[in-house]
Amino acid sequence: MQLLRKIAFPFSLLYAMVVYLRNLCYDTGVCSSKSYRTSTVCIGNLSTGGTGKTPMIEWVLRQFHQTKKCAVLSRGYKRESKGFLIVEPGLAPEVAGDEPLQIATKFPKAIVAVDRNR
Repeated sequence: MQLLRKIAFPFSLLYAMVVYLRNLCYDTGVCSSKSYRTSTVCIGNLSTGGTGKTPMIEWVLRQFHQTKKCAVLSRGYKRESKGFLIVEPGLAPEVAGDEPLQIATKFPKAIVAVDRNR
């Protein structure tokens, strides 16, 4: 375990430096963020699969979809189609992505869309 820590330490410093520079760019206005007139909840992280993003999205939708108009925008990981697509129940998982299709099926009042450029 000690050897692994020693090997990983330089990478953690590099990661910390990249995050610091990214944040500095936003703080100084070099990079700009977008703002919207609607409320936005972003559920995501740098980790891929298995971290609970889809169950969290479903929990948020259960809380709000009856009283608010909700939309979910996903990359549609491993889908074969390209470009922007509104996901509707009945589409093939290869077209929409399996998790966006699952969300669209469970929450038909919510707008579910997929696009690589979210």
